[in-house]
Amino acid sequence: MNHASSQAATRSLGARVAFWVVATLGVALLVAAWGWLGLTQLDSGTEECKAVAAGSSMAGFTILTAGVPLLLCHTGVFAALFLIGRRAYRSSGSVLAIVITVTSSLIAVLIWQAVAPGFIFTGGLTSPDCMSY
Repeated sequence: MNHASSQAATRSLGARVAFWVVATLGVALLVAAWGWLGLTQLDSGTEECKAVAAGSSMAGFTILTAGVPLLLCHTGVFAALFLIGRRAYRSSGSVLAIVITVTSSLIAVLIWQAVAPGFIFTGGLTSPDCMSY
């Protein structure tokens, strides 16, 4: 093996390690982002009565404070994996980036479903009975 090919192999190994580190961190980031979505839905639902009493509404709160960040987290994880993956795995790095981003999100959803069933999908979405207060 000549010097140039050993440098390329080392560079490729480094890129592959970086790829899998980012993939692992991506799962943690998406778990946090999905959890934040559930918390903001819960907050939105519990604060709706106060908002209505004040002549306002919590409509759109979850989308702005959690939906957009969730989308940005997915985009960031994908972009990082795509850029590193192209260097580490050439053209198959693009496919790996898509598969790992989707899988990471699915893992995050399944973790939340195991910890608090329905939390990220129903937290705060039920219409509060404001008249019962």
